[in-house]
Amino acid sequence: MTDKTPLTLHEAVRAITSTPRMRHAEEPKLVREHGPEPAKVFEDRENPGQWRVEWLDDDGHCELEIFDGHEARRQALRYAMRKCGCFREGPPEPQHQS
Repeated sequence: MTDKTPLTLHEAVRAITSTPRMRHAEEPKLVREHGPEPAKVFEDRENPGQWRVEWLDDDGHCELEIFDGHEARRQALRYAMRKCGCFREGPPEPQHQS
């Protein structure tokens, strides 16, 4: 009988990233050396249900991927792990106006 208790975020990420999968061809690895800050994964405030992944590229430019739909959060977390290797989940820092 399987345990029906929900996984914590840490347990879910570990399960997603460590589960062997059947494949016909090897998937290209997207993980690269990442800058000093992890990617940010958060739900869009203005569009509930949309999840965003933000990170800085090698040139210091902000990159953004948007996920929408039933499994948007899960897809965003998986993408952040594959693309950046590490992430921080939570609301983005408030924008400072000059």
